[in-house]
Amino acid sequence: GDIQTAVIKAEEEAYEKQNQVTQALNATFLQIQQQAQLTLEMLNAYTPYEPDPRSYPNTESYYQAKLDYDAWVGHYNKVAATVRQAQAGQNVTLSHQDKDFLRREEERTARFIPEWKEGKAREALKGEMLETLGKRYGVTKADLDDIADHKALRIIYDLHKSLKTTKAAPEVRKSIQETKPRIVNNRATPSRDKGSGKFVSEARKELKETGSEDAFARMLMRSGALKDLL
Repeated sequence: GDIQTAVIKAEEEAYEKQNQVTQALNATFLQIQQQAQLTLEMLNAYTPYEPDPRSYPNTESYYQAKLDYDAWVGHYNKVAATVRQAQAGQNVTLSHQDKDFLRREEERTARFIPEWKEGKAREALKGEMLETLGKRYGVTKADLDDIADHKALRIIYDLHKSLKTTKAAPEVRKSIQETKPRIVNNRATPSRDKGSGKFVSEARKELKETGSEDAFARMLMRSGALKDLL
């Protein structure tokens, strides 16, 4: 009702703020990665050759060239490490966002579908859904496992319950026909208890003979007097 609507609205606002932070962080990682990648491309375009001692007139000249080359390699490796770190940061951020989304939707679903709170109960319910919806709509286990949005799951759950109720309707009507009073010679026969098969009149006889509370309760249950209270 109104409370559920208010709660969902407050959640959406809080989640939107979290998503904005995540998106900003992800954009920062992406910018760093792009800048570092551009630097790597420039370094690759001007890659120096490793100095050969035989190409220099003296040892001092060679060592100076070697220092310059080592400095270039060190800078290249540092930029390459920055690219990898930025990519890892993006992966972690997006992974966290995905996991957080799944957690939120699972909690929301559990508010409306109690079985969703616990793993075994959830899997059992999915099995029931597959029996109800599988042949009719071609729904598979993979389909149910891939759905995370709580709104979609609620729609599927309501459809499952509706079809299950429709399927059970003939059995319910049969049960009512078997237990309702029958008219014989313009007189209604006593109602028959479905569990024991006894007539309510037998329950009255038992109450009269024993006078026990249990007999009284059985008489009321079989007569249907408590129907409106249950």
